[in-house]
Amino acid sequence: RYTDEGMNYFKNLQMEEADTSFRKVYQLKPTAYVWQAGIVQFYLCQLEKAQQTFGENAARYESKFGEPATEERIWRDACALKIYSLASCS
Repeated sequence: RYTDEGMNYFKNLQMEEADTSFRKVYQLKPTAYVWQAGIVQFYLCQLEKAQQTFGENAARYESKFGEPATEERIWRDACALKIYSLASCS
């Protein structure tokens, strides 16, 4: 229920609402695979949380399917680069 709700908010670019729904998903099931939550966090400038979300979802995907979680890892690295670039500007 909350996953679908979050996805609908995400598709409608309602990031705050999507974030709230995805947080509810993780409260109910901490091991849920919802990598889109990381995109929402990225656009809300919650970069450390997004990086963690992408890393955790990549590990879940890889352990379940035995294949590289390419998108999740690219997003995780994008978060790390953004964090680094912001830190180097101050």
